[in-house]
Amino acid sequence: MVKTHTFLSILTNVVIAISSKDDGMFPVEMSHFQLHLPVRETSCLVKCLCIYKGFGFSTGVLTSLPNQVMGDEKRTF
Repeated sequence: MVKTHTFLSILTNVVIAISSKDDGMFPVEMSHFQLHLPVRETSCLVKCLCIYKGFGFSTGVLTSLPNQVMGDEKRTF
């Protein structure tokens, strides 16, 4: 649950940072990271919200989805 809180906090901070900029641009931090971890964290967050609302939720990550990628990890989704 702590990871879910951290991930939701990062998403909220990104939205606030984008909306506070007049030009709509924000700095991007490029680095290598594992993509499967944020996918699992996001699916956990969505599953928690779905269970709270009484919906079912399941997810599956394709094996063709690369794990090692390059980009801004905080702004993956």
